[in-house]
Parts: sequence; structure tokens; C-alpha cells
Amino acid sequence: MLNRQYQTNGALLVGPVVPAGGIETGQSLGVTLSNQSLFLTLAARLRVRRHSDGWFVDGSRHKSQIWEAGDGLLGLTVTGSTLMRKCLSSKEWLTPKQIGHDEGNFYCAWNDENLTRLTRLVGLQRRKKAKS
Repeated sequence: MLNRQYQTNGALLVGPVVPAGGIETGQSLGVTLSNQSLFLTLAARLRVRRHSDGWFVDGSRHKSQIWEAGDGLLGLTVTGSTLMRKCLSSKEWLTPKQIGHDEGNFYCAWNDENLTRLTRLVGLQRRKKAKS
């Protein structure tokens, strides 16, 4: 059952968390073959959610999400004027794609450095550590 508090006005996707053991190749989530190894590394660290369009990772307070934007590219959707300003000021590595008043889409190269930057920028949700 989906938590309705995570729904926003259509800008952000909603979907259940995919357990770490439920991700073998990423193909069932629509990951392209060229991004498969990048995705598996990402999925080991971040909390991946499933949607009919594929996969995404929420940012803190469910105001942003990352997703696969193409070969070697990560997309970022953000809502709210504060996040928009932060993203627009990160032009050296984050490219605007569609910008509205209170929401926008951006993209960047899919690499470890940019994943670290995105985690810092929007607070990407990490996987919980298994209790021993």
C-alpha cells in the first residue's frame, strides 16, 4: 500500500521500495543495459522505488527524485523554489532540462562524483543497514 503523504501534484512519482534482494540485474525496473553496472552500484547504496515508468530514488522530505535519463545520465526532478535555486546554481555539473515556477527537471553524467553531489544537494534516501 502506498503512503498518500508522498504524493505531490504529479511532479514526483510514487511507488513501493524495492528490497535490496529484489534487484538482480535491474532489467525488471527498465534499466538499460548500458547503465546496468552503474544502477547496481547505486541500488546497493540508495533506496530504490518501483514505478510503472521504471525506478527512482527519493530525496529528503520527498521533494526530489533521481531516475535514469539515458545512457550514462541521471535525471533529477525537484519541487519547491528553494531546491530549484540550489539546482540552478549547480550549473557546472547539473544541466537544466525543463524548468517551471516551482518544479524542474535536470540531468547530469551518471558517475560516483555526481551521485555524491546529488546526495548532498537533495539528500537522496540511503538503504537502511541490515540489523545483525
